[in-house]
Amino acid sequence: LAIFVRVDYFNSNNNNMDRGGDEPWSKINVAQRWISQSNSGVPLAFGPLHTYVISFFWLIDKENFIFFSRLFSLILNLLSLPLFFLLMWQIFGLKVAFFGFFLFALLPLHIHLGSVSLAEAPALFFFLVSLYFFLKEFFEKEVKYNLLFSAVALNCATMFRFEYFIIIGLYAILLFYKHK
Repeated sequence: LAIFVRVDYFNSNNNNMDRGGDEPWSKINVAQRWISQSNSGVPLAFGPLHTYVISFFWLIDKENFIFFSRLFSLILNLLSLPLFFLLMWQIFGLKVAFFGFFLFALLPLHIHLGSVSLAEAPALFFFLVSLYFFLKEFFEKEVKYNLLFSAVALNCATMFRFEYFIIIGLYAILLFYKHK
């Protein structure tokens, strides 16, 4: 049901490709200017990884780059659903995980953000990956590379949306109390 709702909304929103839609036109213009001027750095007004993604799709296909940017958001939006379920199951148990998954899967804002090329869907996906690995490291006795994977994923989330930088402090506090 969650996949059907997102794909249907993606298809209906994909027919609205004019500049009056919900696309981040300022970021799209920054990406196009950045590529056309061959600058060495991305403007820091936005998360640089999202600008790189849009620029990559623009280099591949200048006519359909918005479609591919939206598709990228849709795929990561869909991949965030099982991650959310795993996190809920790991923390609260199976019954709460199913209920939380159902609410999250039908959350209108999450559905909408997965159909446009905004940075929220990829950032949320990478944050959930980071949280998954962090909780594995936090609760398991045998630690291998979970904290490293968590840090890489959190770095990706922060490069999409700068607000995730705050999580680094929370992780540090939790690790301090774990090893105290």
